Amino acid sequence: MRSSRLRSTAVLGVALLASGCAARAEGSAPTPSRSDPAAAIRVDPADGGLALQVAYGDGCAPPGSALSGIPLASVYEDGRVITEGAYRSIYPGPALPNVQVSRIRPDRVDALVQQALDAGLGEEPDLGTPSTSDAPWARVTVVTVDGTAVTDVHLPADCPYEDRPPTGLTHEQEVAWEGLKDLVDTLSSIGAAAVGSRETESYQPEAVAAVVTEWVDPDDGLPTPEPVAWPGPALPGEAVDPEHGVHCMTATGAAADAVLAAARTASDITPWTDDQGRRWAVELRPLLPHERSCADLPAA
Repeated sequence: MRSSRLRSTAVLGVALLASGCAARAEGSAPTPSRSDPAAAIRVDPADGGLALQVAYGDGCAPPGSALSGIPLASVYEDGRVITEGAYRSIYPGPALPNVQVSRIRPDRVDALVQQALDAGLGEEPDLGTPSTSDAPWARVTVVTVDGTAVTDVHLPADCPYEDRPPTGLTHEQEVAWEGLKDLVDTLSSIGAAAVGSRETESYQPEAVAAVVTEWVDPDDGLPTPEPVAWPGPALPGEAVDPEHGVHCMTATGAAADAVLAAARTASDITPWTDDQGRRWAVELRPLLPHERSCADLPAA
């Protein structure tokens, strides 16, 4: 599952800029306004709510990977930008993702929201037809005073990596594609700058989601990590994908503190044991400021 997390930021920045896409707006609130961007942002910028987010998923990744992935960029009204930082090339990797926080000016947030609205997000932009149901995808969320608009963008896996619209699109689809490309290009640049900035700091979550599947020995010829007793709510949690045995739970308060402390001594292939001694694979996903449970994760 870690492989999808490690590549999510890099791959999305390339794939969205280089692939033909198809989008559909999910059922949400009324279409956000394209009026003055400062007025379009939610009424109280002090609450730190989400303004704009781009998340990524890989249709061919192991079950649960998209659910636990860190979005490419989450931009908040107060100027916070939350992204996934770099990792050291080690195996096994850490149990906790490297989530980083940087800041941009509030007027930059306004401009990004306006750019998303100008790109037609929330208005069911026509970007073509996906070539396969297993294609990678992105979910773009825009929040304004008029409501929340969510657009799913499918990224055909067989498209060449080109910085131009793919062949076969109508003029209108090309225009929509270019608008989306420019938005993601901007967010990718902000995320890349944040990762390399000295002003970036580690994100300190108040709650954590756990995406749980049965533990399977990786059979990689290396010693199996010592199991760690799970200190959070009872495993495996609520079934979110019964067909593939994927569960999810949320730890808050003292339980979250205990899970985060235990994770610092674990790896991404550590087996976690429940009170009956059964082993589980647990993918930890710090909840972002606007998230409260597994239902708020972008791929939920």
